[in-house]
Amino acid sequence: TRAIQPDPHRRLPDPSLYEGRVADTFELIDESLDGVDRETCIAWLTAMDEAAHADERVISSTSQISVSRSAMARVTSNGFEGTHEGGGVSAFTEVTVQGEGDKRPESYAWASARHRDDMPAPEALGREALERALARLGSAKAASCRTHLVLDREAVGTLLRPMLGALGGAAIQQGRSFLKDRLGEQVVSPLLTLTDNPHVMRGLATRTFDGEGIATRTRPIFDAGKLSTYFIDSYYANKLGVAPTTGSTSNVEFTLGTKDRDALIADVGSGIYLTGWAGGNSDGTNGDFSYGIRGHRIEDGKIGAPVSEMNVSGSFLELWSRLVAVGNDPFVYSGLRSPTLVFEDVAFSGS
Repeated sequence: TRAIQPDPHRRLPDPSLYEGRVADTFELIDESLDGVDRETCIAWLTAMDEAAHADERVISSTSQISVSRSAMARVTSNGFEGTHEGGGVSAFTEVTVQGEGDKRPESYAWASARHRDDMPAPEALGREALERALARLGSAKAASCRTHLVLDREAVGTLLRPMLGALGGAAIQQGRSFLKDRLGEQVVSPLLTLTDNPHVMRGLATRTFDGEGIATRTRPIFDAGKLSTYFIDSYYANKLGVAPTTGSTSNVEFTLGTKDRDALIADVGSGIYLTGWAGGNSDGTNGDFSYGIRGHRIEDGKIGAPVSEMNVSGSFLELWSRLVAVGNDPFVYSGLRSPTLVFEDVAFSGS
């Protein structure tokens, strides 16, 4: 360290930030997972694989199981001591089917949980992956249009994570954030109320202190569309001359609506139901994006023909300002607990 240029901003957090840590383990360990052996994992994989092959058009499937347990400890010279233990199980199945000519539609299903009894049955994941792949048969490009976008709960992350990334201390301090200097402003639809909740029981991103020991607390991110916080660790807080919050998100939760996916689709009548992404990029500095999509037409309030080779592009702030409905069906197998979302008047480019 004698060869390193001194950085006056690189110092330990104020010890007062260590105070108020919640004393709860939040059931992050399932002791029964310690007894999961190789044979049990193979039985789970076999169940997924058999379910995924329940159609003669299946070309191949790949299934994975992961069981983990971890422990960490942190001690700092200005008084912090803390440990964190956790574990969990994850499962994934991908299926490829024979389409017309040389087309090979594929899809997948996955889940992660802290406890074994919170996971879906292995065969249910296999069936879901197969059903999704078969639903892609006959996929074609649709005409360019402006219409409702119904966003599948598992696809929300691609549109939300760049928004959260723009709230980070590094992006703000280095001028790479399209949300810089917007704290307290109405920046998106009033239907978006988003909370960072580090204390979810059995949560996949639950923690009582962050990476530098700061005690965690529930924190509003967007409150009825108003920007409520930035995620700033002590280093960038020192550079910016502000109080640190925390350096990253934990469990991200939406304030939910009253309807599930099918009811929301019935309400919009026509539009695009977006289930996945096919490449693309975004710019964290100005908030512009362009992504390829996969999904289905919505016809007469129901999921219709599959679509592909289409793009959706624009500005994150403009898109999130078009949010008109939030579902009641959060995806609980991730730290991003997102429900089905509905946006109005979204531009899709196709044929």
